[in-house]
Amino acid sequence: MGLFPETPASAGLTDPIRRLLFSASLGARGASRAWQERGAVGLRAEFRTAGPEALIKVPMPKMKTKRSIIGRMRLSKTGKVLRTKSSRGHMRVTKSAKQRRSLRQSAVVTGAIGFRYRTLLGG
Repeated sequence: MGLFPETPASAGLTDPIRRLLFSASLGARGASRAWQERGAVGLRAEFRTAGPEALIKVPMPKMKTKRSIIGRMRLSKTGKVLRTKSSRGHMRVTKSAKQRRSLRQSAVVTGAIGFRYRTLLGG
């Protein structure tokens, strides 16, 4: 005896969606038992049943963009996080021409901080 009793209705339940629908028709206790036997307890529930035969996919909510990061960072076309270099505000006369040229270019934010900023930028 497998996951479901041998009935004519459950004879062709090899498709996971059909098995989920059939387990939902068993009731709440039968559905949770079926999910535990399939090993899907630790996963996020992608599907919620709205009845014994209706199956609705529930999307994950979108993460909001952190508005304070938008003025300081930007994403390149390849997905890198770019920032402007510091020391550009004033006293440029004392800096050499080479230093001023290098300050015009953007710097790449790498590592764990770059990954965190990428998620905050919505990328």
